[in-house]
Amino acid sequence: YSSSFEMNHQHLVLLNFLKVWRFARLLNSFIAIEKQKCIALRQKLKSQIESTNGWKEQALLSEDVAKVCNEEVKTLREALKIAAHDVAAAMLGKVNPELSRSIENGYEGDDSNSVQVVMEDSSISTED
Repeated sequence: YSSSFEMNHQHLVLLNFLKVWRFARLLNSFIAIEKQKCIALRQKLKSQIESTNGWKEQALLSEDVAKVCNEEVKTLREALKIAAHDVAAAMLGKVNPELSRSIENGYEGDDSNSVQVVMEDSSISTED
């Protein structure tokens, strides 16, 4: 009976060892799966960060383009105002020939003269 007990004892020790070994393998499998998930998440995060940086760069470029366009619009508005003043002065000159002569004599390509003429004329017309 003692030899069968020793045999059973050896079997129990071996079975317990196998149970522990199987549990350790199971834990390692779960750890490996979680590591793979972590690696996949890191790659996804890295690609999203790169994508975000790309969008950020595009936004900055768009901002720069918007600033340049805004400056061009301001310049064009100023040119349009100057042209409108010149046209208004020319139209007033057709009505008032004396004003037309003063425009021709006073205008030397300086934009401020045409604005002054219109302002002077508008002050004259308001006094009448």
